[in-house]
Amino acid sequence: MTLTPPTRSERFDHLVRDFDTAMLVTHTPDGGLRARPMAVAAVDAGGDLWFSTGMHSGKTGELVVDDHVAVVLQDGRRFVSVSGRARVVVDVARARELWRESWRPFFPGGPTDPELVLVHVHASEAELWDRRGLRGLLFLFGAVRRALTGNAATTAPWLDGEKLDLEARQSSEGRARRTPTLGGWLRSQLVLTAKRAKPTG
Repeated sequence: MTLTPPTRSERFDHLVRDFDTAMLVTHTPDGGLRARPMAVAAVDAGGDLWFSTGMHSGKTGELVVDDHVAVVLQDGRRFVSVSGRARVVVDVARARELWRESWRPFFPGGPTDPELVLVHVHASEAELWDRRGLRGLLFLFGAVRRALTGNAATTAPWLDGEKLDLEARQSSEGRARRTPTLGGWLRSQLVLTAKRAKPTG
């Protein structure tokens, strides 16, 4: 029986699903960057990530202004960096699917709490480093060799991160279902309010 080595895409899938927390990096209004620890609510088949947050949180306002984000996942020997664009989503059905009781201190009303919104990061590209097993030994060997020879310019495939184009992958696998954004939800509420306020007769 011949064992087929996992593809880069498969390695990414296995790696990113092993993490339960991540650092979400957003842009501040003054052009700076801010990173926050976030619990990973879900990872879609195409590499998209889901988080929960409060509708009136600072990150929500930042994402409405600039939706470009980075997500960093890390432990002792594994590192994943994801770049993409984030949408603030109001979707009670999806919130029910992702709901965790550990969120209740922040959202006492449960998945229907009006303060609960979701952050959907549409991942465009990723880079991963896995220093476990043989790859870890090769990395260590390369580091020792560079230290002994003094040749810091020496590079090898196992020393660099593996880059993955998630846009191309998602195009071939099909897009995930669209969910309403915070902006779209607000517009629908304004329309609904206007219809209710319209005089009849």
